[in-house]
This record gives sequence, C-alpha cells and structure tokens, in this order.
Amino acid sequence: MAKAQYTFAINLEKHEDRHLERIGLENHVTQSKALKKLVRERLRLETAGWKVEDEETEVLLESIVRLPKAKRAKLVAYLRRSSGN
Repeated sequence: MAKAQYTFAINLEKHEDRHLERIGLENHVTQSKALKKLVRERLRLETAGWKVEDEETEVLLESIVRLPKAKRAKLVAYLRRSSGN
C-alpha cells in the first residue's frame, strides 16, 4: 500500500529562506528535502516530549549545541550511558 502524502505551502522570511538554502547546500540536498528533514526531526522531538512552546527545553538544546565539540561529545556520551541508549 502506498504511503499517504501531504503537501503544504510555507512562507518564509528572506533570512529563513537563505538559511534553509544554506542547509540544503551544505548537505547536498534541495531546499525541499532539507525542510522535510527539519520537519521530521522536529516531529520526533515533539513526540519525545518537546512541545512547541517549551522554552526551557529550547534553551537547554541551544546551550548544548553551542558547547565546544569535545564537551558536547562528552555530554552526549554521558546522556547515552545515563538513559541506557
């Protein structure tokens, strides 16, 4: 059975469009595929408990991604051990 497909239109600000274009170029995909991946990632986060208006989790995640690479790797390793993943 074929998967159901839905199409939606989105209006982005110029800076958001440029950002999405950069993401696509860096990952060698079209803007459409980059947007699809970002939406799917956000849906997984929402399913895991990060609701749309949850500023506390947003601040936490932004803080983590701003860590230097070595510290972030140590934190990820710790979290994986702690959560059993």
